[in-house]
Amino acid sequence: MKRVSQIGKTVRFAFACASMALGLTLNALPTQADPLGLNDYPALFDAYPDRIVLNANGSETLTLPDGVKVIRMKGRYVGFDPKGAVGCPVQAFIAIEAYGERCPDLMSEKQAVRFEANKATLIAFYAQNAYPAVSRKQVRERYDEMVALSAKQEFSCDDPSPDVVHKALTGLLDARALAKILAIPRLPVSDPCL
Repeated sequence: MKRVSQIGKTVRFAFACASMALGLTLNALPTQADPLGLNDYPALFDAYPDRIVLNANGSETLTLPDGVKVIRMKGRYVGFDPKGAVGCPVQAFIAIEAYGERCPDLMSEKQAVRFEANKATLIAFYAQNAYPAVSRKQVRERYDEMVALSAKQEFSCDDPSPDVVHKALTGLLDARALAKILAIPRLPVSDPCL
């Protein structure tokens, strides 16, 4: 049990480093309840009218059977996953890949193969659990758009330090840790992250 807890801490640290230190994804991407903008939130609210609570501030909270909460206020949505938002590793993968496009020495060939394998796993999960489910091709296309958008940001390959980026990358290459994060099917949302 201690080992599993340590893996979780390492991965959370890696995701936090990737998103915070690089500053690419969180600053460059549009703010939305899921990082790829593929969930149809109005349709989701229509599908679960009996699970919606009207809050005192006028917002509505939809609690899904998987525990994910989606808050709607004035046509905007925020998703919260108490089990840990799948959108957080998505943002970290986007940030690291964007960094790698600008700084090609980021990964060895072996690391690049592991990164792509884990990214494929994450994309498959996202496609299957989005609402409504979407194709892996749609997820990959949107992911690639977000990487391109992030890669356009001005930054140096020395800032943040390569050591910080490599620590973040190490967490993203851990297939067992990613499998643990994705073990429970649920709607991919962005919060909490970091």
